[in-house]
Amino acid sequence: MAQRSPQELLSELRTYLMHFEQTGHLGETSTVAEIKRRLQERIGEVEAALGSDSPRKMPVSAPPTTEELRSGVAS
Repeated sequence: MAQRSPQELLSELRTYLMHFEQTGHLGETSTVAEIKRRLQERIGEVEAALGSDSPRKMPVSAPPTTEELRSGVAS
């Protein structure tokens, strides 16, 4: 499995966030709010790593599954 670049990860996270912001039929409002909060937090982490002057590598993780997003365990 090929690893994604931080830019690809950032694009993916933003796509997930846009989906949750535009979809009103996903269920419990507090769950959706938590998923959006976690996506925003992760986007901030990736943006900070991309803007960092240090040469550290971004940890690459698999995108959250639909079930993880629904259950709120994706981070």
